[in-house]
Amino acid sequence: MGLELRTVYFPDSNNGWTAGAFGAILRTSDGGKTWKEQNSGVNQCLYGLFFINSKVGWAVGNRNTILKTTDGGNNWKLQNVPTGEGNYFAVTFVDEKIGWAVGSYGLMFKTSDGGKTWLKQNCGIEKHLYKIRFINPKIGWAVGKWGKMIKTVDGGNVWASMESGVENHLIDFCFVDENVGYVVGDAGVILKTKDGGDKWERLPFNHAVELHAVKFFNKNVGVIVGSGLIMKTIDGGASWQFMSATLPQHIAPLNYYCLSMINEKQGWIAGQDDTSDGLILRLEDSGNNWVLAR
Repeated sequence: MGLELRTVYFPDSNNGWTAGAFGAILRTSDGGKTWKEQNSGVNQCLYGLFFINSKVGWAVGNRNTILKTTDGGNNWKLQNVPTGEGNYFAVTFVDEKIGWAVGSYGLMFKTSDGGKTWLKQNCGIEKHLYKIRFINPKIGWAVGKWGKMIKTVDGGNVWASMESGVENHLIDFCFVDENVGYVVGDAGVILKTKDGGDKWERLPFNHAVELHAVKFFNKNVGVIVGSGLIMKTIDGGASWQFMSATLPQHIAPLNYYCLSMINEKQGWIAGQDDTSDGLILRLEDSGNNWVLAR
């Protein structure tokens, strides 16, 4: 087995990072054509990345790990987080000061000073939270195990449990605006809301695989990745088509774990195959074909 890359993030079309097992972090400054390893200073698996710009970013992972860089990843420093809390699976910020990290058994921490201090929040959930994102500084969502999802409308001060209608593990989500959003998870579950999450509809999908990431560019066009598949919709999730991926014959993808896309024509996927030390794909040919980037 090669190295698992579990998260990828591009704040712009040139600068990006991917991270994963054993504290691995790689960085590109040419749109994913070349990648260089960075020293995270930890050996824990890293599950989440978020960058405000090409200099300032955070990485989170197992065993209470929250890292911050202010120089594009040349130096990563552990943040001051209370010990013994658990594993972090995702991190997000609304600006350079205010951000959240979520993880195992409903773990949620908030910082208001760029990560100098982190305060524990009670989000009302005791199951793993796998992803957190904010649509704007006030409205945010988090999703996780057994169909759990929570929403805030006051900038993260109060979180309310929302009814997903499923018991699948929910792994990632994307909102086009305050009303239209999509969630993906295990067993091929894809959910869609048109009313800000009050009601969720399960979309038909014929592949009972774990879906790890989703990105929509508008109400109709979106991309999902998962266990061995990359698919695209142009009709709001009513139907999905496989996207072309040109890989060497010796490369057999096991899992596409994460996705970062600037627009319909610029995107990156990271994961794991059965031969290499971490799989990275880059979108080329005007958004029509994924090619091996590392």
